[in-house]
Amino acid sequence: MKKKKIKILACSDKAGLYAAATDGGRQIFITGHSEYAADTLKLEYLRDLNAGLNPDVPENYFPDDDDTQE
Repeated sequence: MKKKKIKILACSDKAGLYAAATDGGRQIFITGHSEYAADTLKLEYLRDLNAGLNPDVPENYFPDDDDTQE
């Protein structure tokens, strides 16, 4: 039986694997939440902040990671 290989399409040291495909591209695997709307992360962050959970500011989401900026 021939072993199938997985090709990494997108990854980073911080976020890890995002996209991979089988050899030939017949199957593609996506991780994470690419279905998020542009403001979903902000709304979840503000929800947790307002609940007193003291979440980390999402990295690279706000200008200079300053949550007082749009």
